[in-house]
Amino acid sequence: MESRGHDEGREIVLERSRAGGTEIPEGLLDRLHIRPGTRFTVRFKERVLSTALRKRGVTEAEIEKIAAIQLEPEANVVRFLASEGALGRHARFRKRSERLLR
Repeated sequence: MESRGHDEGREIVLERSRAGGTEIPEGLLDRLHIRPGTRFTVRFKERVLSTALRKRGVTEAEIEKIAAIQLEPEANVVRFLASEGALGRHARFRKRSERLLR
């Protein structure tokens, strides 16, 4: 969620209710100084970052920056970040690479 005059580091995940609506928590709107009648921009993303990536501190803004620098689609950046370190945790791969490095 973005609002003019505020940094881009604020993200929230919302769910659509069965009735079809979505509400932004009033406390968040107050903290962002968005008063009733104020116009602001919301950017929708189709994906929701995994809990594992969020725990590592990965944000949508960071993904956008990496994608822009590397000229890669954002989906590729997410796939790379999600797989980072996977081979090191894979026991067979680790043993095979240790043998090759000897």
